[in-house]
Parts: sequence; C-alpha cells; structure tokens
Amino acid sequence: MKFVDEQAEGMSPTLSALRAYREHRAAGRRGVPPHAPLDFAPPALQPLIRRNGVTDRRRWESALFLQVRDGLQTGNLAIEGAKNFGRFEAFFLPTAQWKRVREAFWARTGFPVDPDVAVEAHRRVRRRGVRRIAGRAAVTCEPSHGLRFPRRTCAGSRNPEPTEQIADRRGIALYTGRTNRHDAMTTATPRRDPEALPQATYQDVLDAPPHEVAEIVDGLLYTNPRPAAPHALASSLLGYYLTGPFQVGQGGPGGWWIIDEPELHLGDDVLVPDIAGWRRARMPIYPETAYFTLSPDWVCEILSPSTRKLDLEAKRPVYAREGVRHLWLVDPAERTLEAFECTAGEWTRIATAAGDEPVQIAPFEAVSFSLAGLWP
Repeated sequence: MKFVDEQAEGMSPTLSALRAYREHRAAGRRGVPPHAPLDFAPPALQPLIRRNGVTDRRRWESALFLQVRDGLQTGNLAIEGAKNFGRFEAFFLPTAQWKRVREAFWARTGFPVDPDVAVEAHRRVRRRGVRRIAGRAAVTCEPSHGLRFPRRTCAGSRNPEPTEQIADRRGIALYTGRTNRHDAMTTATPRRDPEALPQATYQDVLDAPPHEVAEIVDGLLYTNPRPAAPHALASSLLGYYLTGPFQVGQGGPGGWWIIDEPELHLGDDVLVPDIAGWRRARMPIYPETAYFTLSPDWVCEILSPSTRKLDLEAKRPVYAREGVRHLWLVDPAERTLEAFECTAGEWTRIATAAGDEPVQIAPFEAVSFSLAGLWP
C-alpha cells in the first residue's frame, strides 16, 4: 500500500515517519525506530510522546496513525491505486485537446470565445437578468392581476404600485380614453420586451392547476381561480337568455353558436372569455378540437375583482386585433352591462344597461330580456 501526500512537495513529515515505521517493522524489530521523527505530531502532543529524551512507543504509534487517518479523511493523503485516487497533473488536458473542448463549451453557452468579449457579454446577461427580476417585482405588486410566470406562483405586495407605473415597467401600453365608463378606448397593441420576461407556452396552460383558469396574453401566463358565485350566476343566466333564441332558434332568429368559456387560440395568445358567440355563416361546422382558432364575432366578459384589469387592459386589445366585432362587459357588483363595438381598431361604447332595465343590444337586438335576471 503506497501513500501519497497531496499537499506537500517531496516527502511529508507524516510519510517520513510512516516509512521509518514500516522499515523498522519489516526488519522484525519492535519498539520505536531509531531517531524516530516527531515533527509529524502537533506541537502540543510532542511533550507527551517524548519525555526526557525517551519516546513512548504506544503514544508515538497512536499519534502517527491518527495523523494518517486524518490525512485520508481530509484528502491530504491518498492511497495510490484507490478508487478516489488521482494525481494532480492527471486533471489537466493536453493543450490541443483543451482548445477543442473549450471551443465546444463556449459554443454551447452562446458566449464568445474571446475572454474580453465574453466579459461584456456576461454583463449584458446580468443586466437582462436584473431587468427580468425588476419586471417580476413589478407585476407581483398587483395580486388582482392573477399574473404568473411559468410554473411559479405570483406573490402579492403590501405596498402595490399604481397601475400606470406597473404597466410602464412591464412595457405594456395602457388603453387611453375616458376613464369614467370607457366610452372610447384606443386598442394599441401591447409592447413587450422579449428579454424582459420569460415567454409562456401552451404547456404552462396545461400544467396549471385544474381549479384555475389559465390564459396567455402577450407572452405572459395569467391564472385566476374559478368564478365566484355572483360571477357564475350572471354568466350562466346570460348564456341561457341567448342560447334559446340565437342558437336553438326558439323565439329568435338562430344562426349562432353560443359557448361558455371557450378556449381561444389567437396567434400566440390563449384567451378564455366567459361567453363567446360565432355566427354560423362564419363557422358553419362546429369544431371537434378542444380549442377554437377562429376569432368569435361576440365576446362577453363578466368582470370581477381578480379579472377586471386583465379583461380591460390585456385581453381587449387582442380581441380588437383579431377582429372581434362586439364586446359586452357585465359587472355583477355594479349590476351593469356595457356594450362596445370595434371599428378601425377602437372600442366604442354603443349601449349601457343597469339594474332591471330591458336589454336589446347588438348583435342580439332581435330579442329583449331583463337585466334583473342576471343578479341574485
């Protein structure tokens, strides 16, 4: 068994003492080797091992074996040929081989081979990471957004920032117009820095918890819990009022598909409105897929505290971009219905109803129903 000292150059005190001990025992001698070295032992123990010039054999051997044990445990000593043994120089590659490995490594990382250029590239990556973290901090300040990053739950903040500041830090253009009742709003396409936030995919929608509604708008994943009772009631009854006359044709003209919570795949966006409708002239055959790629002719969003900003600020521009002509916004808390029509990229309010007023609004003006039926 050959010991190798990984720390010392040449023969270390421990190995010198071990060599003297082995040679002494191989010669059939007992006792302490002549001129037994003692410098391997800690200074505090040396007076206990050698007193008045006499070396105690048992103490000398115990101290030596303890040093060997500690050296093996710490890695300062190694047994040549053992499983975990390796000479220091064996960990280096020949220069030619290292150049090939180095070039392949940098090619995988995407960093330049030139060290000076790589430093600046690394700085750019760090700055991009800081912007990404800042963007996450911004969106998490609004827990009502229900905004999530892929496979990460968004946390709220005790000191939420104003929506305008959050939108500015996220790089999203808010709609402009009258903030009172949103009579006319510009539907500018949201601006998104591709380096600012991670891009959500449809797999993130599939991986969302089954009790949540997952949507992707402008590359961001939004998740919200299932609707509360007033929300669900308004959605169910509105669908009931419209399905009979406009889908089945009972007491109305028919010619529509009226669907609750359809999953819309509109470009890279995945939206789930509360109710949507397609004219059968545009979609004569009902699809068999789990989602719709044809934009609807009419969409209704039931507003709630957790989805209001998503519906008003993020999803509405997508509907305008995809050619949705009519949009209804139902607010169970305020007991109101607002109807908008999109013309030349702008949503214009065309009708309102509140309380128990009768509703006869495009595109379903052929039939009238009471708004009171939507409220508990």
